[in-house]
Amino acid sequence: MTGTVTDNLSSDSCNRGTVVCDIVGSGGKTITRNNEDVCDVPTCEITLDREVDCGNGAGFEESCVGWNAFPGMSAEDVTVRYTVNNTGDDQVSNCVITKGNSGLPNPSTIAGPIATSSSDDTSVQAACSDSLDANEPAQASVLCDCDTLGGTASAMDSADFECETPGLSVTKSCGSQDAQLDNVFTITITNTTEAANGVLGSTNFIDCVITDELDTDAPCPSDGDGMDISDTLIPDDEIATLMPGVANQVQVTGTVNSLTQSACNDVSVTCTVDTGSVTGKSITSTADDTCAVGGGCFTRTDGYWGLHPNKTALFATGINNCGFDVANETEAIREMCVNNSNANAQGISRQRVQLQRQCMAAQINLLATAATPEGDSTSCDPEFEGVDGGITARIMNCCAGCDSLCAVGDDAEVSSCLGDVSAFNEEDFCVEFDLITGECLVSNELDPPFDEMPADSTVCRNTKNEVNNHSCNGAIVAEDPSESNAKAPRGRSRSTQSIGTNPNKGPGNKNKGGNSSDSPGHNKI
Repeated sequence: MTGTVTDNLSSDSCNRGTVVCDIVGSGGKTITRNNEDVCDVPTCEITLDREVDCGNGAGFEESCVGWNAFPGMSAEDVTVRYTVNNTGDDQVSNCVITKGNSGLPNPSTIAGPIATSSSDDTSVQAACSDSLDANEPAQASVLCDCDTLGGTASAMDSADFECETPGLSVTKSCGSQDAQLDNVFTITITNTTEAANGVLGSTNFIDCVITDELDTDAPCPSDGDGMDISDTLIPDDEIATLMPGVANQVQVTGTVNSLTQSACNDVSVTCTVDTGSVTGKSITSTADDTCAVGGGCFTRTDGYWGLHPNKTALFATGINNCGFDVANETEAIREMCVNNSNANAQGISRQRVQLQRQCMAAQINLLATAATPEGDSTSCDPEFEGVDGGITARIMNCCAGCDSLCAVGDDAEVSSCLGDVSAFNEEDFCVEFDLITGECLVSNELDPPFDEMPADSTVCRNTKNEVNNHSCNGAIVAEDPSESNAKAPRGRSRSTQSIGTNPNKGPGNKNKGGNSSDSPGHNKI
């Protein structure tokens, strides 16, 4: 027995049949039997797989990380594959794909036909960029024609890729040479990889190799001919894993010993980008800093500061000199230019006046030292040996405040201070020497250097007959016209300890007398 379902079935349906028969001679009894089967309805069905490949050797995945362009490396290509799977009973064709990410090229139409239980795919490729990443994750869709049944079949799928910008930050800091002739340097290494919109990236660097060189033949930047000191001066010159972020940065320290001249300490760090790639990709960053020898201590004589008011003005505030609070350069210069005879008339000894002058210059020198690139409040201590406790503390004890030896010390203490403080002011510290001739090649300087300017004795000449009011030792401000013939600071030898050695002393000048090369207008700091 056969039959036909005439209803327009839209999906598989259960077709059940029941047979009822009379039992002959049973007095009206019947027997019933049931059976059923599915009436299959042919379908047109598809699925879509959107997959991504960031070129890291893992193939197509649901997600991956690619790289924007960075120094030494062009942007990586991201490949997006769209696979149409025919899961229905009708073959399909003319499959049109909507890509989802507007930054990607349009995928080509899959013409087909695609038979039942078969698949076909098409791919597009684009270079990683922040704008491309901004459209991810993206959902793609496909629409195919059903060849026999008519109509169309559709499907959707999503996948995600990220485009990150690799970043490797390396900084180098090398301290000035200390009293043990050591320059301690620090290398700071940070994985600064960023995802889109400046968000911290997720990819690690591995197998980072540090190469540290010391170049004694050239200032920074190095000329590339330095000596590799990585193995000897850096305890660990490799980093196994460097995760992104400041919290995961690595600091490496080392020590250079017994440099005889300033040197450029140059570091290069190369890391492998951990993408799982068979070939691997690397990133390199460099940094340098000067390991200074003898730098960071800046000195000029009392005569120099007294005759260069424009430069004295930069440092001559906030100083208490022998009990007098200095408010400006005029008062500072008065400290260094006061006439000996006039001071004696006010009850101040010649030797104490000399110490007052030297103390003013020494305290200005300490402030100038702190303004140098490598300087701080104690930078002169390793440069000036032979003073117990350091020359900085000695100057403070001798010169600063009402309880200083300049203010309240006895004659022996004043004399001792005068020897140390004047010797400090007259010393020339040198950053770099010629090892053969001993000539100072680079003297300590302020950065930026002062403009060259002639000496100006006007302030010194106008204040030489005045005495600042040192409340601690009883001096008063006074003017004495009879001292109008007193002379401004001039050259002397250290042995006499009188005021004004080389009033225009410039860097590297080792002459202790006032010769013609030290005339005003020919020196600068």
